[in-house]
Amino acid sequence: MLTINEIQEKVWSLGAKINAPKSMLIVYSEPVGDGSAYIVIDNNQYHIIYSERGYEISRQATEDSNELLYWIMENVASQMASEYELKNRNDESKDFRRAYFEKELEILGVLDKEWVLRAKKKIEEILERSPYIDNSN
Repeated sequence: MLTINEIQEKVWSLGAKINAPKSMLIVYSEPVGDGSAYIVIDNNQYHIIYSERGYEISRQATEDSNELLYWIMENVASQMASEYELKNRNDESKDFRRAYFEKELEILGVLDKEWVLRAKKKIEEILERSPYIDNSN
C-alpha cells in the first residue's frame, strides 16, 4: 500500500503532465470541511471520502492504488474541464457538456488510455439518461 505521502507524490507527478494547478492536487488525509476529498488508509484499503461541514457526502473504497489515482485525477480533470468550458463558452445554443466532456476526456487521455475509456463509458451512461440539449434559437 502506498502512504499518503507517496500518493501525494504520484498525484503531483500526474498533475504536472496536464499542467494542473497545485491547488487541485493537494491530497488531504483529514476532512477540510469544504466538500474536498480526503484519503484514509484502513484495513488495507484506500478510502476517498467527501465531507462538508462535518457530514460525509460520499465514500469509495478500493485496495488498488491505480483505482484511487483514477478517482483523484478524474476529479482534477473534471475541475479543469469545467474551468475550460466556462472560459471558452462561445455558443450558448450548444449544450455546455459537449465542450466539458470533450476536454475532460482529452485531459484523462494524457494521463492513462484506460482512464479515458472508463470516463467515456461513464459519459455515455450520463448521456443515455440525460441526452445533450442544444437550443436552435
